[in-house]
Amino acid sequence: MDYILGLGYSESYLNIARTTMFLFIIISIPLVFYLYYLEKNVTEPLNKVSEIITEGITTIEDHSKHVEKLEKIKVNNEIRILIDSLRDMEYDVVKHAQNLRKVTSEKERYETELKLASDIQNSMIPKDFEEFHDKFSENRDKFELWGIMKAARQVGGDFYDYFQIDEDNIGFVIGDVSGKGISAALIMVKAMTLIQDYTKQYNDLSKAFYKTNNDLYEENVDDHFVTCWLGKINMKSNELSFVNAGHNSPLIKLNNNDFEYMDVKPGLVLAAMEDTDYKTHTISFKKDDTIFLYTDGVTEANEDYKEFYGEERLKNIINKHKNDNVNNIIESIKEDIKEFCNYEEQFDDTTMFIIRAK
Repeated sequence: MDYILGLGYSESYLNIARTTMFLFIIISIPLVFYLYYLEKNVTEPLNKVSEIITEGITTIEDHSKHVEKLEKIKVNNEIRILIDSLRDMEYDVVKHAQNLRKVTSEKERYETELKLASDIQNSMIPKDFEEFHDKFSENRDKFELWGIMKAARQVGGDFYDYFQIDEDNIGFVIGDVSGKGISAALIMVKAMTLIQDYTKQYNDLSKAFYKTNNDLYEENVDDHFVTCWLGKINMKSNELSFVNAGHNSPLIKLNNNDFEYMDVKPGLVLAAMEDTDYKTHTISFKKDDTIFLYTDGVTEANEDYKEFYGEERLKNIINKHKNDNVNNIIESIKEDIKEFCNYEEQFDDTTMFIIRAK
């Protein structure tokens, strides 16, 4: 009886084992095929894609070689969508990198040109104040002068200049070209050159401005204009002659009084209209008389457009230092502007020039 029962149990275990083996085979065969499918259609393609895209590329030609390799991966499932997406994304990245390199190269070239233009412009603005005195030999102690020009960008449109006309006369000028950048700087250079040349050719400053205006107008393709104030001091006659083309009224100190704004109506700006007439004015300019010239970057200095520095504050600070050396007067104004503007960078060029009879 026990034997029969034992035989029955053995037969049951055998049937379970057979059933389990059968089920294992039934499940394993599809699984093997599925794993094979995954290997051929997913794992291998992904490994190939990974191997290809990890290759370094820098040009469209490199990308084209990648595309050829990617096209050899024969799949028609979601992996193909992934490959196509990676191909397009890689092209966009390469194209963007090329454009970025081009823009960076152009930016570097532009900055180099700006730096060169800035160096040329700065070299044209005279700063040899002490040396200039020495050129006048016997007249070297009859005047003193000083100036600064700070461009808001690398190059600007502001300028000042001073030069010897002859043994008895000193010419000086300040100007502001509309606009900014290289085009304004080119007009500035031309204006400086023309004004100095014509001032030496014509004794009448209005004639010098007439000729300068026509020359600037003739080649004014960018519609720039120039506000400009030109003066001439005769050290024998102690006279100051001047002409104003739309520029800010200077501050002048005469007869040991305070600085006051010159009440003279300016003429039309340079380069705006052909054959424009200008008027020359002449006043006495004796010992300790001083004239201060500036551009609108001084009076319109501000902090985030909250409030302009203004003419009144400029007048007050210059009178506070009216008996200082000319360089100290300009430095005091410059520091006062910085303080007023909370030491923020300014949006406009800042130029000042001062000359005093001694």
